[in-house]
Amino acid sequence: MSSTTDRRHERWANLRHSIIGALLAAPPRRGELRAAIEALADKTYRHPVTGEPVRFAFSTLEPWLHLARKAGHGDDSPGDEGARAASPEAAQAARQ
Repeated sequence: MSSTTDRRHERWANLRHSIIGALLAAPPRRGELRAAIEALADKTYRHPVTGEPVRFAFSTLEPWLHLARKAGHGDDSPGDEGARAASPEAAQAARQ
């Protein structure tokens, strides 16, 4: 794959993340996801290759969000890496 093609893929990935990243970082409350995606669909963005104005439909943005979630972006809480639930005995000992 040429470096030009690599850069195009990277630009598209950056654009997708810049659009849906806020939904990953601060997920909307229950029942508000559709409205949040529709608000993103109402905005105009800059095409990552041509620089022309471009808009994306709800039907495009929703799969981007679900694919990012499936890939593990936005599902982890900070500081939970490697954490395990404490056994009842360990929890009791910690409380004493």
